[in-house]
Amino acid sequence: MNIYHLTILKFIILFIAGILLGLSKTGFPGPGIFAVVLVAMVIPARYSVGIVLSMLVVGDIFGLIYYHRHAVRQHLLKLIPWTICGIFIGYFFMNKVNNRQLSIFIGVLILFILCLRLLYERKLNNNGFKIKKKWWFSGFFGLLAGITTMMANAAGPITSLYFLSMDLPKIEFMGTGAWFYFLMNWFKVPFNVNLGLINSHSLYLNLLLIPSILIGALLGITIMKKINQKIFNILVQIFAAIAAIKLIF
Repeated sequence: MNIYHLTILKFIILFIAGILLGLSKTGFPGPGIFAVVLVAMVIPARYSVGIVLSMLVVGDIFGLIYYHRHAVRQHLLKLIPWTICGIFIGYFFMNKVNNRQLSIFIGVLILFILCLRLLYERKLNNNGFKIKKKWWFSGFFGLLAGITTMMANAAGPITSLYFLSMDLPKIEFMGTGAWFYFLMNWFKVPFNVNLGLINSHSLYLNLLLIPSILIGALLGITIMKKINQKIFNILVQIFAAIAAIKLIF
């Protein structure tokens, strides 16, 4: 894959993807999954994983600068060990499962999780639903997030639903997510280098796309200041559902 093989139209699509990724780091996480799809449209699917990861690392820096004080440490400690295990599993299966199979699996699973969340909210209104306090609840989401983030950079909807299930206010949601993605995405970098998904050509392209991520990050900050908690939660779930349907079909 060489940067000079890209047409102007394809580069514009990548620039839009960069804006969406930046927006997802400082506004709300939904648009990030669409950025993954856009990059995969113009870059061979396998190499798009490395391109997107480098873009995410840059976006994580912007998100961390703005939200680093608002993380809830206990949720990070519960989720990260399981996610690391999932990353190793994803690395093992990277050459054994094709992108189409993984997309369908992730999409169906996200819709299933959304249904579980609706059930959770119903039970919560009827004397509580304690499943989120079980150790395996964090384990399930962590493993799944690790596998999907390693293989497709598509863990956003999964971790978003987990943080929503923890009833995090929007600022703590973004702060906890900022630290989580920053740590996990950097952890994935050596694996992607080893697989040849991050190389000199991909890094040069990523360098050209940094302005788009900055634009998206600034736009996200503006949106975040104007949106209330209820609308924030609804939008996160809507984006997750749309992303799941897109991944399936």
